[in-house]
Amino acid sequence: MLFLLLSAFLASGLAQDRVVVPSRLELPFLRVYQDVKKASSGEGLELSVSALLPRRRQSSDPRENWDFRTGQGRHFVSTERYARMRREADAVLEATTGDSFFGYGTAFHIGEGFVLTNQHVLSTSRENTSQCQRFKAFSPALQTRYGCERVVYCNRDADYCLIKLKTPSRWAPALEQLASLRLAPAQQHSSEEGLVAIGNSGGEGLHYSQGRGARRHDEKTLKFFAPVHSGNSGGPLLNAASEVVGVVYAQGHYGINEQSYNLAVPIDFIRRELQEKLPSDPDWGTLTLLLH
Repeated sequence: MLFLLLSAFLASGLAQDRVVVPSRLELPFLRVYQDVKKASSGEGLELSVSALLPRRRQSSDPRENWDFRTGQGRHFVSTERYARMRREADAVLEATTGDSFFGYGTAFHIGEGFVLTNQHVLSTSRENTSQCQRFKAFSPALQTRYGCERVVYCNRDADYCLIKLKTPSRWAPALEQLASLRLAPAQQHSSEEGLVAIGNSGGEGLHYSQGRGARRHDEKTLKFFAPVHSGNSGGPLLNAASEVVGVVYAQGHYGINEQSYNLAVPIDFIRRELQEKLPSDPDWGTLTLLLH
């Protein structure tokens, strides 16, 4: 089971702020594709809620104090809201880690078969930054598992990778059919900003959650308030315009609950670094359009 990274932050300044904005949960963990039912009123849909439940026995390791459970109730959304959720989630994939048979995470498509994820999703040991190994990405929208053609670039310290996927067979849906997400321009964040996280929470399939509040901690770190859990690693953090503002990579020291800040790699940092590092890449002509 792949936990979002914690240990690197326990001794840092990140652990000192309990929350960015307290009690600003706007949507709990909602399953996007599984157990979706028409509302009893005949209008809208009912989505299945997942939740973090405290364990009876508490551990000194905060990761061990919570269980992620599906089937914790139903949440009504309008047909229009669900359509937007699907437009965003259809570009997100459930990732299989490159060096572990048991690890899981998230990746998301930015176009032309290129996905962003965490380096610790590609390599749970944190050692591999250049090889596909067993990394794969499953699209719930297309019901297809795509392989890794090559690792284009990884930054181990910032914890992100750009990977190019490949279609598994000529009978599978082409990568051109996979939805994609736009990258947001550089922006200032605020305590009133609504943000959406989409990821393979708990390894239980794609979940959609929403919170309010974010601020930049440093060049490589965005602190945000929206529920995430183990498996959300590598997933997108979206603004109100459905644009990617960050790649989720960790929970803060108090982050194993729905009331605390979490951490993402800012997309403007990723864009700037890739634009500096990749001009000699054979796919640069395509990438420069995706990263504009």
